[in-house]
Amino acid sequence: MLLITLCMYNPIEGGSVETIYGIDCWAPPPPPNEEIANYHLPKAEQIWKRNELPEYSPRDIDLWTGTYYQQKETLDWDGARREEIAKQTGEDIWDLDRYGNPKRIEGIRADLNYVSIPLANFRNKELDRCDPWDGGYWIFINGKATWITPFHYFYINWWEINIGYPEYRDLDRMIFYLWQWVFENSLCYGFMEVAKRGGGKTYRALAIQYLRTIYGRNILSGIQSKTDDDSRDMFQLKLVECYKNLPDFLVPINDNPTDPKSQLRFFAPSKRGKSSMFHRLMQRKAIRSTINFKNAQPKAYDGQTVNGVFIRDEEGKTVKAVCDVAYRHRVTRNCVFRDGKMFGKIYSTTTVDKMDKGGEQFKVIWDGSNQRKVAEGLDPADTTTGMIRVFFPAYLTEYFDIYGQPESIKARSRQQKERDKLVNDPSGLMSEILQFPWNERELFMSSGATCQYDLNTLRLREQIVLDPDFNKVRIGDFYWENGVFGGVARWKDNPDNGKWEIAYLFEEKKDSNQFHVEHDSLGNPVFTPLNEYKFAGGFDPTKTSKQVDKRRSAAAGVISMKADMWRPHISPTWIADYVSYPIDPEQAWMDFLIGLFYYGCPFLPENNLGIPSKIRELGAGAFVMNRPENTFTTNNRSQDTPGMPSNEATNDYMIKRKQTHVVKYGKLMVLPRVIRNSIEFDPEFRTKYDVEVASQLSLVATERPVPPPPIEVHATELFPAWDNSGVFGKIV
Repeated sequence: MLLITLCMYNPIEGGSVETIYGIDCWAPPPPPNEEIANYHLPKAEQIWKRNELPEYSPRDIDLWTGTYYQQKETLDWDGARREEIAKQTGEDIWDLDRYGNPKRIEGIRADLNYVSIPLANFRNKELDRCDPWDGGYWIFINGKATWITPFHYFYINWWEINIGYPEYRDLDRMIFYLWQWVFENSLCYGFMEVAKRGGGKTYRALAIQYLRTIYGRNILSGIQSKTDDDSRDMFQLKLVECYKNLPDFLVPINDNPTDPKSQLRFFAPSKRGKSSMFHRLMQRKAIRSTINFKNAQPKAYDGQTVNGVFIRDEEGKTVKAVCDVAYRHRVTRNCVFRDGKMFGKIYSTTTVDKMDKGGEQFKVIWDGSNQRKVAEGLDPADTTTGMIRVFFPAYLTEYFDIYGQPESIKARSRQQKERDKLVNDPSGLMSEILQFPWNERELFMSSGATCQYDLNTLRLREQIVLDPDFNKVRIGDFYWENGVFGGVARWKDNPDNGKWEIAYLFEEKKDSNQFHVEHDSLGNPVFTPLNEYKFAGGFDPTKTSKQVDKRRSAAAGVISMKADMWRPHISPTWIADYVSYPIDPEQAWMDFLIGLFYYGCPFLPENNLGIPSKIRELGAGAFVMNRPENTFTTNNRSQDTPGMPSNEATNDYMIKRKQTHVVKYGKLMVLPRVIRNSIEFDPEFRTKYDVEVASQLSLVATERPVPPPPIEVHATELFPAWDNSGVFGKIV
């Protein structure tokens, strides 16, 4: 047996690292090639094959039952085990009396310590490979030495699911690498896997849970799903059925009935004559562990220590009326972590349904589990939830070649055809995308039931901008080049943590930062934007009132490009948006101003909570637009104030203005957050949709009449000068 020291979490000398979804996973160093499975095969034939239960010649097995075997006959595993058990117990388990008990074998003295050497060799090898701490398996796949984790090996070699034994898939290998990293990391609470329907995620989670439970003593593992019935079905129809098909050496001593209904118990069965040597041995060897399921409620496992694996299935489809999964996560975290120590792990697995059918609450957990947003130098598991997450596009999880590699082109072509068929059916298209998502944004699409705009156009644009090949939007931040307000605003890419998403940057640096600087009588700078004829912004600040969904309010800003004959592909539409959740609300105003300085344009903010005096103190008061006259509801000038109030009249005006714009120019929309908010927007809960409000404000801001800057034309450009020197002269 090759002893493997697990090292997914920590580097090991001679090992190799693979970055999977932002996590560095370390595989152990490989053994000599001749010790790796498939080494003797040509590269083209190096595919995964199970290590099946062996068969034996009767000559290789000690026979104790008195059964006669032909010379060419073989014993399968069960037949060989029958002989081994006969010597251990003195009974023939295939020969039962009228009460269903094994009959005694005359002349055989029971020996509890007896083992059949051929069986023990195979059994020990497999148990070692499945050992969660010291196991694993090396195999050549298409010429590459590949390490399979113990959990993965158990899954594809012994965990028979409803369609047979799972195939080897390289994406599964990566998922199991991530799980091994979680398993070894004492700081990580668990793992979130989101995938298309039918990808095997539930069976993977159950295999992990079962293996962890049987390789420990006094372990409790639990299951919750989106409803009580789903929890029961997951246990009875999936876990128990796989459990029944396991070889006996992977089934610890237990007192389970033929069809367990509510729990798997690995305790010594109750028997008469408890003083018997065999029963006492069973009592000592029993691992006294349990796997059960409970209802979907947050406190179903409250107060219990789940020191095995806690499966939370279909969290993205658990409707809030049944259970708020975001709240449940906060409760169940305390089931796996107690008194400063991590005892168990959480495995959350799901497809995602519509946002109003569970997706919205699940998204809170998902957003808080982004290991890519953890500050450099911290453990990747130091997320808000303590979890990490993984998602692979549906076109990588549908078709596979014989080596387990995804056939992405074939899958994507099929899925695109299905999407194309539904281009005029927004509801059907959304359902198709949710079942076969291509990226994280598609996981959380809204139903559009409250959409106020042309939903067909918005769905089409959403499909385009969420395509993995769409690369017209950049994520990052604007900053002051010298760290001084009013200096030069610059852009830097920051795809993981950027607050801005932009679709347009100036091709020439000289075209950016178009603003005029004067100084007042005290010598303080006063800034005036010069590009209002090209751009205008809108800003929705953070709210101090209680939010509808109890989230901390976001600040959002959007910048629109006005009609530009030189850029018909990007105008008129929104070209930049900003979102942040600042602790200091004033900071969001300052951040947004940097972008406004870059584009050289003013903005129209919502002014219900007032506008920070700091903006005027910094000399940027000219960047704040007054309320447009066409939104006044009275004839006097009392409404001519900086910013736009939020009230029924102004809100209704802005919605109608945007409805017209989407019909005319919706096909130009490129910003995913603006498109998404446009689809989700519900006027009854306006404060939830910060980006939407900002996009409405920016659109109204573009209506303020502004003359283009004067064009300076030199006379020589119209009337060329003539140099009369020389014989013929020439144009200067």
